[in-house]
Amino acid sequence: MSSSPRRLLAVLPLAIALFAVSSLAGPRFGERTARAQDMTVQLIAGMNVGASGDGKARIEIIFGPAVFPKVKANSPDPRKFLQSLAPDRADYEMSQTSARYDDVKGSVVLDMTERAAAKNRGGGRWELESEPTATLDRIGTPPGGGPTAWFRVKGDWGDGVKYQGQFTVVLPVGATEVHFDEGTKVLSWQLTVAASAGAPRMSAELRTRDRMMSSIYKVYGLGSDLQAFWLAKTIFRNDGKGVARNLRVRYRLQGYSDWSPWEKHPEVVPGQTVVSVLYPVLDASIAKLKTNTPANLLLEYTYEDDAGKRFDRHGQRTVGGRRDRRRAGRAARHPRRKHRGGRFDHQLLGER
Repeated sequence: MSSSPRRLLAVLPLAIALFAVSSLAGPRFGERTARAQDMTVQLIAGMNVGASGDGKARIEIIFGPAVFPKVKANSPDPRKFLQSLAPDRADYEMSQTSARYDDVKGSVVLDMTERAAAKNRGGGRWELESEPTATLDRIGTPPGGGPTAWFRVKGDWGDGVKYQGQFTVVLPVGATEVHFDEGTKVLSWQLTVAASAGAPRMSAELRTRDRMMSSIYKVYGLGSDLQAFWLAKTIFRNDGKGVARNLRVRYRLQGYSDWSPWEKHPEVVPGQTVVSVLYPVLDASIAKLKTNTPANLLLEYTYEDDAGKRFDRHGQRTVGGRRDRRRAGRAARHPRRKHRGGRFDHQLLGER
């Protein structure tokens, strides 16, 4: 999978991978049956993007009458599919997730809200990054609705499991200048920013990893190359009635890094979520840690209102502690699990 763009269809290959493992496996994990060869599932997916950039998405995976009974027998609870929806990339959040089986169509239906799905580039310009294999079919505006982009998707997720189908993106009513760049796979549009009806009010939720493996400290600074290895992220939301201007964010792991460069967001409209992610460049001294060693993760952010009044805020969390070798190895093998507080693990990636 490409690691550079945040994909519209990022969850689809994950769901297919889960399908291949849990439903096409033999009696023992990893033992394939004949059905794992040249299997194609149909996908019908759609996303309605709101004016604040959140996307309400539905993904239907149609297995067909020959395979669906086995899928349902192996996974009676369809929520198991949702366990694979946590993205490697951390710059958006999933909420309001649900899953159900459709016995008539032989499918599983997944619903979710992606907070910060679309990115606000300022001046009313928005962007939504696409699955690299998606092909634009057409763009139009149905009567009474917002501009709509229809995509076709087709690919191979390994183990003989292929997928094909369609993806539809509905943009907010009033969006103009809709364009899809085939080179960058970015869908963009213009949406006029409403005049502020009051002051902005930014909330911030700082999260950190459960643990950090200090012996591979260089990996955390690779950012877009290894997106699963983030150290911290902050969920910002504008709960006020006015536009927040020039949001700037930076971090520092006290004693082990300098301040990160300022991350800049030109505007945050009311109701919009922004997810800021830290991929720290760490000092080599962190690799020498052998004991339970706490450190403070510092956060600073600033923003302005329409009148130019500046708001300065800061926060911190304690990151530290060393776990046993077994837990550290488990953390390396499952980097996508949810994370709150943090620990340093002096272990090699994948060590058991």
